Amino acid sequence: MAGAVDRPIGQIKPVDKKAIWQPDEVPSDDEDDDAFETRTSVMTEDVFLGLSDKDPSSAHCEAVVVRVECPQHTLEDIELDVKKNKLLLQSNTLKLSLYLPHPVRYQDGKARWDTDKQVLFVSLPIIRDEW
Repeated sequence: MAGAVDRPIGQIKPVDKKAIWQPDEVPSDDEDDDAFETRTSVMTEDVFLGLSDKDPSSAHCEAVVVRVECPQHTLEDIELDVKKNKLLLQSNTLKLSLYLPHPVRYQDGKARWDTDKQVLFVSLPIIRDEW
C-alpha cells in the first residue's frame, strides 16, 4: 500500500492535517539544551509586602548561571574565557561558544567545578543599565 507506515499496534497516532511535520519526522536528541538559568534576590518586602516591581521574568534577574557538562574532563583540562556578551570554553576535545542572553560583568563572575558530576557552573552578574 503506497504511503503506509509500519507501526506496532497501539502506537498509531492521529495525523494533524495542518502540521508541516509530524512528530516522528522531526529528529530529536535526549539531551537537555538549556544551558542558562537566571537568578534573582528576593527579599521579604518583595514577597509579602509587594513594595518592589520584581517579578519572575528575566527582566528582573540579577545573574545568569551557565551550566556546562564536561564529561571525562578535569578542571585542569578546561580553559574558560568570558567577555561581556560571550562565553568560550575549550579543552583538547570540547569547544563551546555561547552568546549570553544579557550583557554581564564578567570581572565579577564566579565559576564552580563539580568534580563528581564533571560540570562547570559559571555565575555572571547582569549589567542592568544597558537593557
